[in-house]
Amino acid sequence: MAEETKTETEETTEDKPSESGLRQGVKASLSRMSQFFTGFVYPFRGLKMIFTHFRLFKYAIAPILINIFLFVSLLFIGKHYWQQLITRLAPDPSAPIYLIIVMWIAYYLAIVLGFVLFCLICFLLFAAIGSIVAAPFLDMLSERTEWVYWNKDEETPFSIKLLLRDLGVLLLEELRKLATWVFFMVCVSLFLLIPVAGQIIFVILSTTFSIYFLGLAFCDFSLARRRHPFLAKRAFAWRVRYHILGLGTAIYVSLLIPVVGFLCLPMSAVGGTLLFCEHSTEEERKFQRPDLEETKLLTEEVKAENEDTQQKEQA
Repeated sequence: MAEETKTETEETTEDKPSESGLRQGVKASLSRMSQFFTGFVYPFRGLKMIFTHFRLFKYAIAPILINIFLFVSLLFIGKHYWQQLITRLAPDPSAPIYLIIVMWIAYYLAIVLGFVLFCLICFLLFAAIGSIVAAPFLDMLSERTEWVYWNKDEETPFSIKLLLRDLGVLLLEELRKLATWVFFMVCVSLFLLIPVAGQIIFVILSTTFSIYFLGLAFCDFSLARRRHPFLAKRAFAWRVRYHILGLGTAIYVSLLIPVVGFLCLPMSAVGGTLLFCEHSTEEERKFQRPDLEETKLLTEEVKAENEDTQQKEQA
């Protein structure tokens, strides 16, 4: 009897670690899902913020117009090449019946995978080109978003001098992002050499990375503005990786919605900035800019010019 009790006690103690491990696993999974859905909501919070704060809306007008132009252009170009691709993939009716069946199966499989890949490339090119062209306006929108979030009243006045000063840095950052995405896609495309399974693996990996890339690209405005080094950016991106995946998924989905797609660039920039504001540390929010004093001098100079202009108008 004592031996049976001892055996039951040992079994109970062995089950407890496994049960606690299971509970921890479930909690971790729920936490990741919560972080993902929190990140998913950020672009839509950004859209609401744009339309409730006029000083954000006026900086969103230029990205919206750029968005519409790029969207319409890529739609017409994509439609043209997609029709050509479908025509070339059509099976030859003069082939033997068994070969026609195999060709039709491969045809529809290629259409499905090709459509997913085609949409992915078009949408990412749309976001990448749009981010490069609209980078100065998106950076200003991101900066004003931080001021609204932290309830700062003083704003740096708009100036061509300040815009041109940061233009080179902004374009370089956007080109680095695009080059990183292209490099990864080239590496992953090697899976296409493997029949069927390789195509499926390619679609999964390229879609996952591209969604993460989208989210990270729109979080990077706040980090790049502070001139953080690559290691600091990587640490932030890894810590909030599930939020970024949620953000990137929301951006990808919003591109599929006709009207919302036109607002994708500004709402994503505001959403990425909100993510940074709410999940960055105090150290990450510090500016690591050796040229900050020069920027302050330029800002004071612009303010002085604006005051002189107002005094002349009043006189």
